[in-house]
Amino acid sequence: MNKLAVIGNPVKHSLSPQIFTLFAKQMGVEIQYDKVFSELKDFSHTVTNLREQDYMGANVTVPFKQEAFEFADEHAPSAQAVGVANVLIFQEDGSTIAHNTDGIGIVNDVSRQIGEIKDKSILLLGAGGAAKGALYSLLQQQPSKVTLVNRTASRAVELREQFEQLGNIQTSSFEALSQPCDIIINATSSGLHNTKLPIPIHVLTQQTLCYDMVYGKSTPFLQWAEENGAQTSDGLGMLVEQAAEGCKIWFGERPETATVLAALAQLVSK
Repeated sequence: MNKLAVIGNPVKHSLSPQIFTLFAKQMGVEIQYDKVFSELKDFSHTVTNLREQDYMGANVTVPFKQEAFEFADEHAPSAQAVGVANVLIFQEDGSTIAHNTDGIGIVNDVSRQIGEIKDKSILLLGAGGAAKGALYSLLQQQPSKVTLVNRTASRAVELREQFEQLGNIQTSSFEALSQPCDIIINATSSGLHNTKLPIPIHVLTQQTLCYDMVYGKSTPFLQWAEENGAQTSDGLGMLVEQAAEGCKIWFGERPETATVLAALAQLVSK
């Protein structure tokens, strides 16, 4: 039996057990997948306990992705580039390897909906860990440009400086945005708090995809985009796609995601 878990605080709401159970059935793999709550100060202790109980690894969700990166002995390029991790692998020699599948998760989901990201213009809202993970993987797809907007402008500048060698990155305020975008990604927490963002209407066209990383609810950002005729998507597909990449890391096989996404969409809509 392959023992896996998701660690978070909170973690009760996590859909990871359902996702990985469906993937495991598809691949013919037996798994035990648990939700593990960790106190904020006890992350290292929580991970060590899982290792001692012969878990093969764990997914890590908020607010522990930075701690997961720091806990690991080795870092895959996907984690090293952004400094946060959402997948930990426990090696037989006692070491831990960190990966980050969040970025490739959003790339795969956006590509599924609108095709290649290459040469597309992207507006990325936010400059925290979610934005950082997305930006690295988005730049691998060679968009024409990525514009970063964050309420604290200095954080957007720091993010641009960290990754500017990888592509055309600009920073802007909401007020200074002047050109329509092919893709707008909301990596802020505004959807969780039901707050509106002061995005000017002229960044939208009917072909613009407005993507919110929050899933399972119609956020103010998505409502605004829909009211103004743009395409919309929540982050459920990203959740499924990043989990599929985790399966590939653990089991050497990437499962098919369309049927799992459809099953999850039905579950969330109930």
